[in-house]
Amino acid sequence: MAQQNTSNADVIVVGGGTAGCTAATVAARAGISVLLIESRAAVDVGRKACGGALSADAVRAVSEITGPLTGAEIAGTITSGLLGLPGDSPAIELDEPGVILNRPVLGQRLLSDALESGVTLMTGHTCMGWSDRSRRAVSIRRPDGTETAATGLVIVDATGFRSILTKAAGPTHPDAPKRSEIGIGYCEILPLAEDLDRPDRAVVQIAPKGARDGYSWVFPMGSRLVNAGIGASLATTDGSFKEHLYSHLGSSDLITAHAPDTRGATDPVGKGCHAGSLWSGSGMIPLRRPLAGLVGDGFLSAGDAACQTNPLHGGGIAPSIIAGSVAGRVASAAVRAGDCSTAGLWEYGVETMRLLGAPHAAQDLIRRLLSQLTLDDMAFVAGEMAVAGRAFRSLYSASPRLRAREILGTIGRAVRKPALLKLLLESGHHISSIHKLYRNYPESPDRLGTWIGRTELAVRSFDRLVQGGRE
Repeated sequence: MAQQNTSNADVIVVGGGTAGCTAATVAARAGISVLLIESRAAVDVGRKACGGALSADAVRAVSEITGPLTGAEIAGTITSGLLGLPGDSPAIELDEPGVILNRPVLGQRLLSDALESGVTLMTGHTCMGWSDRSRRAVSIRRPDGTETAATGLVIVDATGFRSILTKAAGPTHPDAPKRSEIGIGYCEILPLAEDLDRPDRAVVQIAPKGARDGYSWVFPMGSRLVNAGIGASLATTDGSFKEHLYSHLGSSDLITAHAPDTRGATDPVGKGCHAGSLWSGSGMIPLRRPLAGLVGDGFLSAGDAACQTNPLHGGGIAPSIIAGSVAGRVASAAVRAGDCSTAGLWEYGVETMRLLGAPHAAQDLIRRLLSQLTLDDMAFVAGEMAVAGRAFRSLYSASPRLRAREILGTIGRAVRKPALLKLLLESGHHISSIHKLYRNYPESPDRLGTWIGRTELAVRSFDRLVQGGRE
């Protein structure tokens, strides 16, 4: 289809989610022109399948960037959590403060911040890929079906997990998640007939039926509303997640205290959700360490497009806001300096790998380890971690600052199974090493190839260790 006209800006941000809106706001506040392109209508920005749970650490990290989370943005305040373990192991009550977000309200506020900062918004326009990579031009389809090109000095890809910009030679050395590194989830917002006994307690069930390497959740959003969902990797998904969710809501001793009776529930409204559901949604996210290459000539990849979610649980709100903030700052500085080349933007990769890549790479190995354990060993490890006070944060918060060395050190001190202890202690060495490797992300593009080789070798070595340790 022939393209018409061309939109120009110093920085073009594609995608109006948490990463995109944050990047656009930060760049615009630095005094450069920013065009934000979003495929949805403005009123739909922020609507996404998401548990919305943030630990107290994550709330502080987000608030430093976006300003305090206040009012309707916080749907519920959490003071404790109930962690259900696989098999017959008893649930564990944990003290872990945090909040449950009203995701659409936060999304609308971030979009409003961008507009108030001078960002030009183009809604209902879908990015179709690169129009001319050498000119830093992307092809955009308008609502009427015609296409136009948007050209900028820097393109920030915040289009989400299925990004075509990042995959189509956007950054240096792009790679792609394997099937086992892709998460899929389903959630609903459910009203309750009666007040919750504990509206301050979040419930998480590890390895429920249909989600062997995942978990289900019920997060209170006040006294008579909950966010309930289930998620796992695409490689182990078994059957309908919606059916599994209803089964858990109706049969789990942990969850029935929170949620309405859905045993034998059908879908009489014909809209893919329970009759009493206010909203339902599903989606895919990356469950792995960040992409090795996040930067290209006039290009940055942020959020889910860059695989910057927490690999243990898929939490991406705090990481995407952090990455978006760095992207906006680095992009605007590069524009002012007149150097938007790969080298001129390289600081983005170095900083985000230190803030997000290192803990997420370590958590990626922990996820790989847990997925290979028997349910009994998984229950034992998760229980010991939880009692030690670190696991629940890693399983349900969105904090990117958790140190994997602390997690594995805690396991090593707490575990009482000799064979498992040996595997965990050997794993701990590898996890600490990869954490250090990502902290020392190369300072210049010419060293990236060597670094990628070292990381791939480290991951393969860890996988061999874990598989050998469980045979």
